Amino acid sequence: MDGGQPKSDSDGGRLTVVGVGASAGGLEALTELLEHMSPDSAMALVVIQHLDPRHESVLPDLLSSKTGMRVVAVSEPVRIQTNHVYIISPNTVLRVDDGCLIPEQRPAESFKPIDSFFDSLAAQYKERAIGIVLSGTPTDGTLGLKRIKAEGGITFAQDQTAKFDSMPRSAIAAGAVDFVLSPRQIAEELTSIARRSMAMERGDILAPGNGATMERLLHLLRKNCGVDFTQYKQPTIARRLSRRMVVRKTEDLEGYGWSKGNPPNSKRCSMTC
Repeated sequence: MDGGQPKSDSDGGRLTVVGVGASAGGLEALTELLEHMSPDSAMALVVIQHLDPRHESVLPDLLSSKTGMRVVAVSEPVRIQTNHVYIISPNTVLRVDDGCLIPEQRPAESFKPIDSFFDSLAAQYKERAIGIVLSGTPTDGTLGLKRIKAEGGITFAQDQTAKFDSMPRSAIAAGAVDFVLSPRQIAEELTSIARRSMAMERGDILAPGNGATMERLLHLLRKNCGVDFTQYKQPTIARRLSRRMVVRKTEDLEGYGWSKGNPPNSKRCSMTC
């Protein structure tokens, strides 16, 4: 493992990491996703596929021809870099530690590699984590997406185009999904999220001119859900708001939460709604 700041790319910027979970029927979905994903999205993708533990995976070779990003099979610890696609190796699980992917021996029981990786990703990258559940069975990924969403990240599930819809359907039913889209639409939305995120980071969500709007927003949240966010650290609030504004496709505080004149819904009233 090389040095450098944790959770950062080689350029020193804070990196967004996209976890992609798939199982049965997942190869076609993964191929479509990568074919339409920008090779310079300033994100890193980590593919967690249910693989036969007894055979070498051909997934890296198959996917290398579908993307302009570098495809890496993770068989030893590796530092995460932007515009790379990392693929889990057979008979392993992956976790994130200090900006690196760490492969570990597959456990004998309770094997849910997608949930396990998403949980680790959420803990390390928080609002910089994105989780995607594509075609597969049975329900791996649902708990992991819930963790990512709870930490302020963004979540996706494949729509009715999934050949096997048990995994995405479970995540959707659990309320863990921000976007339900086809793999091609997910790729397009990821590109859009990257663009909006970079645009928002060039500004300052807590700039002096936004003070009155921020106060009004926090008042509405306190009124509708009984939580006083004024006691929270302001940088934490700013990061959470920035990511949820990206999800809601709003670029200013006035448009967040009441873009049509309506205050935040009490059932969805939180910094991660």
